[in-house]
Amino acid sequence: MKRALAMIALVAAAARADELKTPPPVVPGEWRATEVPGFVVYGNVDERTLYDVAGNLSRLRAVLAHTAAGLDTGSERPIPVFAFRHSDEFRPYAPAGNKRLDGFFANAYGYRAIALDLTRPGADESIYHELVHHVVRRNFGDVPLWFNEGIATLYETFRCGTSTATVGWVPRSRIVWFDAHPLVAVKKLAVVTTDDPDYNEADRAGTFYLESWLLVHDLLFGHPSRGPELAAYLKLVHDGRKADEALETAFTGGSAGLDAELSSYIKTGSFPYTDISFSDLRVPSPTTARKVGRVEALGALGGLALVARPHDPSSARAHFEAALAEAPGDARARAGLGAVGVLQKRYGEGLRDIELAIEGGADEPALLVLGSRAILDMEHEESGGHIEKGKLPSANVLRARDWLEHAIKAEPFDDAALKIYGLTFLAADDDPAHGIAAFERADAIDPLDDGSLYDLLQLYVRRKDRAKSEALFATRIEPKARPEIVARARETLLRLDYEDAREALDAGDYDRAIVLVHTIRDKTSDEALRARMVELSGKVEAAAAAKKKRATAVSKPKR
Repeated sequence: MKRALAMIALVAAAARADELKTPPPVVPGEWRATEVPGFVVYGNVDERTLYDVAGNLSRLRAVLAHTAAGLDTGSERPIPVFAFRHSDEFRPYAPAGNKRLDGFFANAYGYRAIALDLTRPGADESIYHELVHHVVRRNFGDVPLWFNEGIATLYETFRCGTSTATVGWVPRSRIVWFDAHPLVAVKKLAVVTTDDPDYNEADRAGTFYLESWLLVHDLLFGHPSRGPELAAYLKLVHDGRKADEALETAFTGGSAGLDAELSSYIKTGSFPYTDISFSDLRVPSPTTARKVGRVEALGALGGLALVARPHDPSSARAHFEAALAEAPGDARARAGLGAVGVLQKRYGEGLRDIELAIEGGADEPALLVLGSRAILDMEHEESGGHIEKGKLPSANVLRARDWLEHAIKAEPFDDAALKIYGLTFLAADDDPAHGIAAFERADAIDPLDDGSLYDLLQLYVRRKDRAKSEALFATRIEPKARPEIVARARETLLRLDYEDAREALDAGDYDRAIVLVHTIRDKTSDEALRARMVELSGKVEAAAAAKKKRATAVSKPKR
């Protein structure tokens, strides 16, 4: 019996050990790389195919920059693009889910990547689609899902020659879809999210994508006078208006007018497009393709795995560990391992790897942002979130600020880096002006969520800016934030009254101090604070009475 139990235990232990082992990642085929402005393109494909992928990206980027003055197509850091020759090699790096993808653009924790399955017939279309997603995000922040997918799908049919580019061409095969699938109300289209069946279920998703595309096409090509209305709509949504409600304000005729217009647009069967002619457009050619060694391929593919599946970094870790096993000094792999450590909340281990990567020459802005986030989380754990008045920033907080300043300089539109930079001013009690500016810049790029709005409110209060504090609370926190955030914000605003009460006491203005102390006492939901205000109220009232008594004694005439 003992031998049987021992054998069972041995088998179970072996099974557990096997579970802990991650098989070494396979780098399929021979990889090459080429570059064009804004992109480094990796592929286990032949050179001609690699050049085609890079050239397509370069042409669309050049046309976007040429035709839309002021549009930022992103040039600070090249985006890695991965061209896979087979679906079986593409699939392990695709985001988890049931949708069959031709390609995807992923953005997580400041890292970005594009991946393409070149065996799929829509590979070229996926290149254009994903690049437009990136440009939209960079210039407009979060936009309604229908517009984001509609504008990206519109550019799928983009074609560019040496002197002309075609934008907005409508394949008849797409219009045929609506013979068997009715249009949905535009008001319903406007509120679809990535979690909804209309986005995820194959048949319903087909209608969502194609109707979103057709609506954007109608607004930009069918009825170009609607262009300013579309711009007004996007601004309203950016400023916090609900996507369906903004339709009624921005568009003549509201959502019902758009429904009728879209139905008529399909029936006419006439879909304008534009040929853009230019003689001065210069499209950069790809650099000469070079072979990519196994260590570089592991590091690059590990980065793709990290950005595509950020909530499950086990595959990314396996890639980085395999690269370091072959080249212990490889800065890219060390940086990736540091990023994984931070994401898994192994902050000490992650920071050590990040520091080693920086010493080795890694300067990826996303790495600096993740390292800074780890520092702040460790500081918060140590302090318990309590910051003493007048506390200067620690050496670690100053290091986080330095890293973030470098990251923001490299990626000025990274709203996440700006928000984390703002948080460094909540980790100490120094002048919050730069932190406020960072939050306000982030808000201009992409409206702050309620947690970040509360962070900004705390800095306004610390700077004793009553006007901005009360306006932020009244217009953006109280109407829309979660109840717990609203409650915390109300308590934070009382600090303004507390500081005013202290100043009144110091000035001997006891009447004003009593009013402020009573206001705090009556409004706070913090029982400990209420008790302190009751005690302070008694002391202030006594001081006020003593002051009046002295004044009365002085004013009595001498006999």
